[in-house]
Amino acid sequence: MVTFLRKFYLLRFFFNKWRGTAISIHKTLWFNLIAFSFRDAIKFPLWIYQGTKIEHIGKIKVNGNLHSGMIRIGKRHFFRQSPTVIINIGIMEFNGDCVIMGGTTLHVLGEDSLICFGKEVMIGENVQILVGPKVEIGDYTRIAFGSLLMNADFHYVLNINAATISRNLAPISIGKYNWIGNHAVIKKGVKTPDYCIVSNGSMLLKDYSDLPLYSLIVGVPGKLKGVGFRRVYNKQHCSELDDSFKNVEVMEVSVPSDLNDPCFDNYCMDDIHVHIE
Repeated sequence: MVTFLRKFYLLRFFFNKWRGTAISIHKTLWFNLIAFSFRDAIKFPLWIYQGTKIEHIGKIKVNGNLHSGMIRIGKRHFFRQSPTVIINIGIMEFNGDCVIMGGTTLHVLGEDSLICFGKEVMIGENVQILVGPKVEIGDYTRIAFGSLLMNADFHYVLNINAATISRNLAPISIGKYNWIGNHAVIKKGVKTPDYCIVSNGSMLLKDYSDLPLYSLIVGVPGKLKGVGFRRVYNKQHCSELDDSFKNVEVMEVSVPSDLNDPCFDNYCMDDIHVHIE
């Protein structure tokens, strides 16, 4: 049985290599040896996938126990044309397992610039991240494909009526358990609360951290659309919902409420892992 599984694994490896979605062994080896001490590098905590261009490695900081494949860069799912590009002039800090999907461009612009990933963070395909002073992404947050995070406007703009010039750099702080929809734009100075959902195509331009938990932000510019919206992470309940909605006439499903669980923690939450094979 073990021999059969090994053969299956090899077949899967060569199939993925043919598709251009396998791990790049030489880039993975090279990246780890440069980013970590030899004792940590041979654990191979960071995997680099095919189609990834590493222009600068910079400083890599990992908090916690290292294990093989905890950080994966360039893994592809839907899109396989755009290369993944890592230009880290500053610091990339990881606090647990993380996936940066294929086609993403991550550019940490200066030596003092920092991007900090919480645990179990997933960055979707073709996301563009330009880090000026600092970008923080909270635990369990998901940023869907095609989104843009940019905390540097690069150029100053003069308001000739008020004779004022605003900052062109400001940190970005994304809360825990955020779900950022595809093709959202997150600009400088943005802060979001925990358990926030940002609708696809929205543009966030300010500090939203005073909003309550379970907020839904929609539009250009992004505005509070409603409160009390949660992503369902529970795998069993997601499977049950899939079965319910197989009937095309079913448009909405009721969930039993519990006075002892007003925020539906028991229904929504689960043991969440970013590495889904």
